[in-house]
Amino acid sequence: MAWSEAIFCIAFYDSFAVPSGTPFLCKAILMTVESIAALTKLASIRAAGLVLDEIAVNTSMLQELPPKRKIPAVLKVMGGSLAIKMAVIPASLLVTAFAPGFIPILLCFGGFHLAMEGAKSLFNKDHDNDGKDDSSGKPVKQQTAKEFEKNTIKKVLIIDGLLSVEIAVMTLPIIAGAAPLVAAAALAATGAIRVAWMYGLIGSVINMPRAGEWLAKRTGDGPLPKAARAVGNALNKANPYIIKGFRFAGMAALLIIGGGLVLHGFPAGAHLVTGALGAVTSNGLALGLMERAVDAVIGIAAGVAAKPVLERLYSGIGKAVSATVINPVKRLFGKKKKDTGGKPGNDNTPAPAVVTPSQAPALSSAPDLKAAVNQAAPRPEAPANDAQPETPAPQPKINPPAP
Repeated sequence: MAWSEAIFCIAFYDSFAVPSGTPFLCKAILMTVESIAALTKLASIRAAGLVLDEIAVNTSMLQELPPKRKIPAVLKVMGGSLAIKMAVIPASLLVTAFAPGFIPILLCFGGFHLAMEGAKSLFNKDHDNDGKDDSSGKPVKQQTAKEFEKNTIKKVLIIDGLLSVEIAVMTLPIIAGAAPLVAAAALAATGAIRVAWMYGLIGSVINMPRAGEWLAKRTGDGPLPKAARAVGNALNKANPYIIKGFRFAGMAALLIIGGGLVLHGFPAGAHLVTGALGAVTSNGLALGLMERAVDAVIGIAAGVAAKPVLERLYSGIGKAVSATVINPVKRLFGKKKKDTGGKPGNDNTPAPAVVTPSQAPALSSAPDLKAAVNQAAPRPEAPANDAQPETPAPQPKINPPAP
């Protein structure tokens, strides 16, 4: 009885009425579920626009992965995103209750990071696959496929965390009058629903090329195989344009969201821009487009300016965390290596052979490895006084006895 009423409450909370014969505890539970459902619906509507931007951003990043690694990467991101949202919810409630002045600072910092990622995408300065770093001209290490996937997932989760904070802040005014547990449950339900449908949609979009190839290879003369081949061929032709569209949409979303957060981090500047645009036009659509254009321009400028600062900051934080947390944990729980006293071979393992550059040509061309090493070995230099080294006396040659 209670479960069916709870499900009915979640789906149709507007027309829900608590049965008069239900015990008091069940009434309280159902009314709580009703409140959670109502707040979840309002919070989802409030965050819908930002979720669409997040879909564009994450799709543009995850579609760069190899085809066979897209679904595993999406599953990893789903788990990480859900964990982030479950951590952001209590943190946002605590910060709102005890340090509300910290929220604008956090959002402004997140805006600089999003703007930096958008500027990288705009100016093509993301050197994950390049061999040179344009900022210094120094060669950088080429990434393996595993490292590229790991870095891509990390970037997606960082952006997901920043946008989750913004969505939580956007929805806090809606749940301001609710009880703490009801507010936390509403935010948790909103986050879980968003993770499920958002990454389900992203997984479907980034696997469209594989779906198109699979449909195009269907055999048969019936109407269904022909329709499948037609759909597959259409997907294969449209896929390059879809990829470019998501790349552009993701870049624009990063710049617009980042620029907007940076601008609203300075209330005086935000009021100045709003007043100037309001003086230009009163049309709602034109005003919205102009605001997005201004946010994008501010995002480009903020991203270019913040890139060197944030990269140094992240590098310093990473080194500090590695030195104070990661390395001590590795030393504490890692495998202990056998102490060899600094000498190779003490652990009964022969020292590796070292081949000098002068020995390499001989080794590559000679069929006899031992003879090549002897031939390519460096000869002792002559003494400084031009004295010839002493020649050792010839040893008598002993022939082995005949069998």
